[in-house]
Order: sequence, then C-alpha cells, then structure tokens
Amino acid sequence: MPHSAAVPHRACDANESLESLVDSLVAYHRLPEAAAPHGDPVLPLVRLAQGELAAIRAGLLDEEGRLRLDQLGEWLEQDMVRLGPLLEARRDRLVTSWALAHPDSRLCHEGRTLLANAIGRDTAAPGADLPADPASDLAALLVGLEARGESALTRQALDRYLRLSGDYPQARLLSLFGTCHALSGARRALQRRPAPDQDPEHPARLAESMAECRRYLALAERIAEFRFPPLVIAVGVSGSGKSRFTSGLVSRLGRSGSARMRSGGASMTCPRRWPIHRRRQRHRLWISSAMTPPSGPIATSPVVPAPCWMPASRPAWMPPA
Repeated sequence: MPHSAAVPHRACDANESLESLVDSLVAYHRLPEAAAPHGDPVLPLVRLAQGELAAIRAGLLDEEGRLRLDQLGEWLEQDMVRLGPLLEARRDRLVTSWALAHPDSRLCHEGRTLLANAIGRDTAAPGADLPADPASDLAALLVGLEARGESALTRQALDRYLRLSGDYPQARLLSLFGTCHALSGARRALQRRPAPDQDPEHPARLAESMAECRRYLALAERIAEFRFPPLVIAVGVSGSGKSRFTSGLVSRLGRSGSARMRSGGASMTCPRRWPIHRRRQRHRLWISSAMTPPSGPIATSPVVPAPCWMPASRPAWMPPA
C-alpha cells in the first residue's frame, strides 16, 4: 500500500533536502489542482525531443556529434512508439510540472546546493508548460543528480518516490523522459558558449561548454540504451542471513522494487524430494557475474552466475524500460 505524504508548507525560496523534496513531489502529483487529465500525453515529449534535437544540432560543430544526435533521435522515436500505449493508458495522471509551481526552491545536500527549482527541470525547455506524466518530473530530478555525479542520491530518490507513490509502472517511462531531459542539459551547455569577441578567455570557456555538452549527450545515450533488467534471488533457511545480505546489496546497487516471497500462508517446509539440512546453512545468492559483489563483512556468502545481467554503462538507478 502506498505511504501517505503531506504537502509541507515552505517559503517560496525554500531549501529542500532530498527526503522532503521527494515527499513533496509525491504529494504534488496527487493534488487535484495539479491534474490535467485532458492533455495529450505524447505532445510534451514530441515537442521536447524535437526542440532539443534541433537546437543541439544547430550548435554542434563536428560531424561525429551530429551522427550521435541522429542515433538518439532514432532511439527516441522507437521508444515513443513502444511506450505509446502506456502513455495513453496513463492519460488521467497528467500534471503540470512541479518546477513551474516551485520556481525558487533549491535542492541542498550537506550544505551544497545541487539543483535549481529543486528537481532541476528546465522550465524554458520546449513543451515544459504542457501537462505531462509525473515521470517527467522524476526523470528530471534523477538526470540532474546523475549529471552531478550523485549516483547514490539518484538511487535514494527513485526508491523513495516509488515506495511513497506506489506508481511502479511509471518506472518504464523514465528512460524516455530521462533521455529528453539529458538533451536539455546538452542544449543549455551549448547556450553558455561565449561569443569570440566578448570574452578574452573564449577558447577555454568554449572547450568547457563543449565538454559539458558531450557529457550530457553521453548520459542521454546511456539512459536510452535498452538493457534487460537484473534479477537477484537470495534463498536459504530461516535465520541464514538472507535479509541482511540483500539489504546491503540493495543499498550499494539501488533497486526499482523488491519482494519477499512467501508460500501463500502455507508451510515453508521444502518438499520431501528436496534435500534440506537440519543445521543452519549459509544461503546462496544467484546473481550475474557481471555485477561486482559488495565488499566487507556482509559479502561472505557464495556468489554464482545466473542468467541475468546488469550492464556497466547504464545508470544503476535506471529501471528496465
């Protein structure tokens, strides 16, 4: 059952912690005043994608960058077709962006300001004024944190939002919206390029802007690339340490959902044909060999390969599309 979250009363220029921000985001997406069920669920994505791709293409100076941009455009078109039925089914969930209602808020962490309007969404981006799926706001927050190297915070934000909202189908849309918001970051980087006749440090600042643009394009590619999700299963007798082990694993790798399997109220005793030892035994964890097991005293159980895989390139917080 989804947790409840109330809308906190804050000053218009309030500094948000990550926990209070996610709580506020969940509550805002539930507000009747924010709902816009008569909007078009695809139109904001089309305008955002087409507008950002055109703006970046006009500013890129090299052919390699344009080819990468064309590939991203193809991925976005394919994702819109693939996820179109889900977007249409979620039409009644459309909302105006949290960023428009909280333009002066900031996300702060350990005394540092990380994001403007707290979720870092560009309110000047094409289609930003149109109602969209709540996944757009969440994806903007995750992309903003990931672009600043805060991978641990991106996982915490995703996990907390999904637990509070209970809106797990939304996770399938994060790759689509996340790619678009990463493109917005690349476009902003290009717009910060100084004019040659206005800045004596033009070459250095130009190189800095182009490097930031390429970082955002690389992030967009990582988010857009489809990968099969990993499945981690821990098994063992009662008291063998399954929960302790997997909780440590989750805290290191992030998660998009977890479940404790039960037998529907029946006894958990194994069938007679399954050998089971009376003494306590160590549990085993089935996990891909491509994933690096956590270090420390918690990683004492055997790890064996299984048919699941997590790519090293895709952001760890990104759920399966």
